[in-house]
Amino acid sequence: MVLRIEGQDAPYHAIAIDNDPVEVEKWLRYYLARFPQDAAYHDIRLNSDKSLVLEDLEKASRSAVVVEARPIY
Repeated sequence: MVLRIEGQDAPYHAIAIDNDPVEVEKWLRYYLARFPQDAAYHDIRLNSDKSLVLEDLEKASRSAVVVEARPIY
C-alpha cells in the first residue's frame, strides 16, 4: 500500500491487529492520548477529567482493529 505522509508518498506494509485485545488496548490508549476527541468513534466515553472510561476501553479493545503500517525500504 502507498501512504501519503507530510505530502510524500511511500510504500508501506500494513498489518491488522484484531485478535489481541491487550495490544489493541495499548494502541487505543496511545492514539486517544493524542486525539481524545476521537474516543466517541470507538464508543469510549470520557470521564470529567478527560480520562478514558476503562470499562468502555476494555470493551472497545475486544472489537476494534488496529492497522500498523511499516515502511518498506
